[in-house]
Amino acid sequence: MLQALVVKIGTARRLHTEMVTMFRQLVKGAALTFGVVTALGTSGFNVSALVAGLGLSGFALGFALKDVLANVVAGALILSYRPFQTDDHVSVAGFEGLVAEIDMRYTTIQADDRRILVPNSTVMTSPVSVFKR
Repeated sequence: MLQALVVKIGTARRLHTEMVTMFRQLVKGAALTFGVVTALGTSGFNVSALVAGLGLSGFALGFALKDVLANVVAGALILSYRPFQTDDHVSVAGFEGLVAEIDMRYTTIQADDRRILVPNSTVMTSPVSVFKR
């Protein structure tokens, strides 16, 4: 239901479908986390110790997942700035082809006989050539 609301708002504001999908996934994760913490608190579990532990664990996980988080942030920037779009012919990091999909972690480039997944952090830090159609 919450995801449907995000899709409805995104459609009403005429956001790109990739942005709506990203927001939908973020809302789903936040609602799931909130629900688990609330359920544990209701069942008598000491939630304050869990939240404090999550803060410390989040700090450690931030370092462990640094590359994944860099790709997610880069994916959000690509989706918001739109330097290229789906079906554009691009060259990035030595790979050339049509952009098949842009998601939170990878930009998928379709070459003649292969599908290339380029991490979004690489796309953001490398020169990108977008060819005219």
